[in-house]
Amino acid sequence: GSFNPAHDGHVFIARTAMRRYKDTEKEPAVVARELRVRYVLDGSVRRAGDSMRLTARLLDTETDSTVWADKLSGKVEDVFEMQERVSRTIVDAMRITLSPREERQLVGHPIQDLKAYEAYLQARQAMWTFAPESLERAQKLLEAARARVGDDPRLIAALGVLHLNFVESASADPAPHLAGIVAFTDRLAAIDPDSVSRHALLGAMQWRRGHIRESIASLSQALDLEPSNADVAVYLCYGLLLAGQDARAREM
Repeated sequence: GSFNPAHDGHVFIARTAMRRYKDTEKEPAVVARELRVRYVLDGSVRRAGDSMRLTARLLDTETDSTVWADKLSGKVEDVFEMQERVSRTIVDAMRITLSPREERQLVGHPIQDLKAYEAYLQARQAMWTFAPESLERAQKLLEAARARVGDDPRLIAALGVLHLNFVESASADPAPHLAGIVAFTDRLAAIDPDSVSRHALLGAMQWRRGHIRESIASLSQALDLEPSNADVAVYLCYGLLLAGQDARAREM
């Protein structure tokens, strides 16, 4: 199954820190020690047509015991409801008190339209390969998702990062893509100036332009708003390394 570890508290490890454990045969206690966590959420999702089944268990690796386990079944369109149910059960099992921001994150759905959200996830996977054909596919997916739901901040930010990846891939004339980064950053500023996505995209654009100090400030602000955002953490690490702040980068 896939692992989603949590600290002995309520800070969750970013997904990128867990990718090396996909399909791992390591025991949960070993994973917990390597990630310096106490609790590990183990589970799987199976899909057949429009139906899906989710299994999950929360393990306390200090006592080698199962805190909670359950199986959920439903339609694909129920995925957000199932996700919230699992999250709330874990919060209750660990006797966690959520902050107002954490409560909003728990009940908030990234993109309300499931097909648009699926296209967004597929685009994110494609765009980070930096292959020209994958970047073009990601652009079509994001534009299709945008046609369904409009200017969702996550989609706008993803389109901005996509243009950044086009530039980094050196597979096309950078001028229109640099203009695209600016345009989508400005669009985010207009629709949600205090969003994580806006600060993150602004920081990425500043990083690309060589304005490292400004980039670090923008990305740090984004990470303060969403500490588990792996994309922001990666860009911030790049900025810190370029600024000679190796020690701080290693702490990320």
